[in-house]
Amino acid sequence: MSVDRNSSETDRGPSGAEVLASLITAALENAKLGKTKDYDLLVQKLADPGIKEVHFQRYLMALTTCVSCLTKQHDTLVGAVLNTRWAVCGEKTVQEFIEFLTSLVSAQTYYLRACLHMIVKLFIPSISWDVQIRRADSEVSEKIFCNAHEALHAIHEVVPALPQFLIPVLSENFPFVGKPIIFQESYIKNLLQATKYLHSLRANILELIIDNLTKIDYISSPTGEYLADAGIELFNELLVYFSNSLLDICWKKIEEPNTPAVIRQAIAAYIASFTARAKYIPISTVQTCLDLMVHWIHCYIDTHDASCVTPDAGKYGPFYSVCQALFYMFVFRHKQLLELEGGEYDIMHFTCAVKGYKHNKLGSSQFIEPLYHVWEELEHNADGDGDDDEKDDQRKHSETYDEEDYLVSCRSPDAIIQGFTPDTLMCVSPGFTASPRR
Repeated sequence: MSVDRNSSETDRGPSGAEVLASLITAALENAKLGKTKDYDLLVQKLADPGIKEVHFQRYLMALTTCVSCLTKQHDTLVGAVLNTRWAVCGEKTVQEFIEFLTSLVSAQTYYLRACLHMIVKLFIPSISWDVQIRRADSEVSEKIFCNAHEALHAIHEVVPALPQFLIPVLSENFPFVGKPIIFQESYIKNLLQATKYLHSLRANILELIIDNLTKIDYISSPTGEYLADAGIELFNELLVYFSNSLLDICWKKIEEPNTPAVIRQAIAAYIASFTARAKYIPISTVQTCLDLMVHWIHCYIDTHDASCVTPDAGKYGPFYSVCQALFYMFVFRHKQLLELEGGEYDIMHFTCAVKGYKHNKLGSSQFIEPLYHVWEELEHNADGDGDDDEKDDQRKHSETYDEEDYLVSCRSPDAIIQGFTPDTLMCVSPGFTASPRR
């Protein structure tokens, strides 16, 4: 009985998928005996671009139950399924397809490379490169990319040996230099996205990207013009991603109490310098770092304040290093924070977070209270020195200072706190001059 003729009949009944599965199994067995009529009809049906989505779903459900029978002899059938436009279908069809994929590669590892090639090819937009490149249908492309990542992630969870097969496939499918820049751009962005769930392959994927970026110098456009240094945009994309990954790793080291204090202090100084000075670091990343630091500072006080008798940078060095890093970053990036839409709210949020803890926690904290006394004393002394004209001249002059000049020329408030400055300079963020001991 033909699979094609009975598919519509089995679709109507509640057990249609089961009946269809038995028919497919029979077709596969007959194909082994040389009776390929039903098998050929099945392949033809699945290769038909006009197949209804509801029918495609049921074929996928039936095939999922038959994966143990899909041996090497049935590669034309598997190929027909893999070549369908499943990634643009509805959510239910996509889920059925991914279920079929994971079942297939679990039962028949022979098809793993073919499945990986199919998924990775979806990382490149489906456009004709002999026409004017447009960013049209971007929503469709994003949907395809998203579904491709979901499928790859699912396979990764069921196939432990995926890493040794995936990197060669990624390398083989990397768009060659002669193709339009949008091909390389999309491919690299999707590779970077894949590193978020393929943690063990992150270093290999980044190496692959960098190796291919070095080859992208002059890329020909469809009109014959050459785009000089077309790889710069892609490099910047990689640079931002690398920076975020680096900051994430560094921050986890600070949060880990078993990390040696000297390393945590050095990392705090590095984060402060990196986020404050690197122009390519987006302000959103700076905001995230500030929020993380403020939260960590207060959690640290909650945990250690009861056992703290007096400020001790030797014992609580990481804490003071993160505090310095917080203020250092804020001083250097506050202008950009103010320029953001709703920047006033963001600044107020930050200052309220710091001041709020001063009144609610730090007012009685053994860590910070002496510092506020020092700042208030310095502020009071500044108000009492000189007449108004002299202070106005000093204020105007100070406004012309660059933030870096200001930080280099000013004394840190910890200068008059006995025992605050440790013997090591690790807690002093870059740009701050170490305070002399008294």
